[in-house]
Amino acid sequence: MNVPTNETSFTTLAQRINCTLEQGSVAALVTLIESKVNVGAKMLCEEAGEDAGSLGDARLDEAVKIHAQSFLRARSEARVYKVEEFAPQLEAWREARVLFERLEPEARIVVCGAGHVGASLARLAHTLG
Repeated sequence: MNVPTNETSFTTLAQRINCTLEQGSVAALVTLIESKVNVGAKMLCEEAGEDAGSLGDARLDEAVKIHAQSFLRARSEARVYKVEEFAPQLEAWREARVLFERLEPEARIVVCGAGHVGASLARLAHTLG
């Protein structure tokens, strides 16, 4: 049940995250934050259904992949779940906690025109970040 945490797997995951963002896609980065084993293991679950990485157990990975779609539909930025909340059938993992983080490209706006409407829109966009 131990997940190899070598530099290659983290590099591959980072590359997949970068690729997902460059393509304008949305994904959930899931991290095992509390468990008896594999704390720190990560998995990327893309909205399109692709995934990368592992939390160390195929059944847990599958449950997380399914729940990630619900998490993404809810449009939350981040949330911590106990595994029992979305996969109570996984007895060995019930008390484990996972962090779901939404990854998406930064929103951009293009303002055309320099009139009073464009200027106001630019100020509003700047205020909102």
